[in-house]
Amino acid sequence: MKRKIVKQGGTALTITLPLAWAKRNNLSAGDEVDVEEKERSLMINADSTASSGSLIIDIPKGYPFYKRIIDTPYRNGYNEIRVNFEDSTHLEKIEAETANLMGFEIVNQGKNFCILKNVAAGIDSEFDILLNRLMLLTKTMMEDLLNSLEKEDFELDNIANMEKITNRLCHFCKRMLNIKGYKEDAKAKGIYRIVSLYEEVADELRDLCKFEKENRIKLSKETIEGYKKIIHYLDFYYTLFHKFSHDKAFELAALEKKYSKEVSKLLVEKTNKESVVIHYLMSIHNHIKHMSDELF
Repeated sequence: MKRKIVKQGGTALTITLPLAWAKRNNLSAGDEVDVEEKERSLMINADSTASSGSLIIDIPKGYPFYKRIIDTPYRNGYNEIRVNFEDSTHLEKIEAETANLMGFEIVNQGKNFCILKNVAAGIDSEFDILLNRLMLLTKTMMEDLLNSLEKEDFELDNIANMEKITNRLCHFCKRMLNIKGYKEDAKAKGIYRIVSLYEEVADELRDLCKFEKENRIKLSKETIEGYKKIIHYLDFYYTLFHKFSHDKAFELAALEKKYSKEVSKLLVEKTNKESVVIHYLMSIHNHIKHMSDELF
C-alpha cells in the first residue's frame, strides 16, 4: 500500500498508519511504536517487545534429545518454546542447553514438559558488541592455546571451555540476524556466514585442545611458527572486518596464499602425530579464508 508524505510544522514529515492494522494491534492516538531504519526501508512494530512467536515441540518416548531441537527455533527467532517429553531425563539436558541460549530461561516446568522463554529485554540492541566479543574471544582462545603449547602445559580444559561461550555468542548473533537482519541488508547473509565460520574455528580449537591433552605432543619450532602465522592471519582479518580497504583486502589475500603454502608444506614434512595438529591449523586457515570471501 502507498501512503502520502505530509509536511507538518517546519521540518517534520508524517505518514498515516493503516487503521485496520492499528486496530488489530490495539493502537490509538498517543501510543508508541518502535521504528527501525534499514537502509531505504522503515520497519514499524506495534510493540518492540512483542513475541516473535511460540512453538510446541514433542519428544516421543525413546527419542533422544538433540541440542538442535531447541537451538534451531531459538536461532530462528521464537520467543517461547514449550517442550513436551516422556523421558524425564530430558529435562536435565534441556536445562544444560538452555544455558547456551542468551536471554532464555526455563520459566515453567512439570513432570513431562518445560517452557523456555525470552526474558531479557534490550540485549537485542547489542549485536555489534557481541559479534565483536565473539571475534576477540576466538582470537584469545587461539593465543592462549599457543602459549600453553609453547610451555608444554597440556592442562587445557579452561581454554576448551571458552568454546562454550563462543557457542552462546554464535547462537545469539544468528538469532538476531534472523529476527532483525543486519544494518546493511546486502551484507546480512555474509555476516551470518562469518558468524558460522567463527563457530567452526572455535570448534577446531576445542578439538585441538582435546587432542593435545590426550597426546601431549611437543610441537616443533616450525609448527609453532606456522601456528603464529595463522594467528596473524586471523588478527589481520579482524582489523579488515572493522576497517575495510581494498588495499588491505588484497594484502590479506596475499597472506592467505603465502601461509597456505607454508603450512601445507609442514603436513608433508611432519609424519608423526604432529601432522594432526597441522591439519587443525590448516582447517582454521581455510575457515578464515572463507570469512574473507564475505568482505569483498
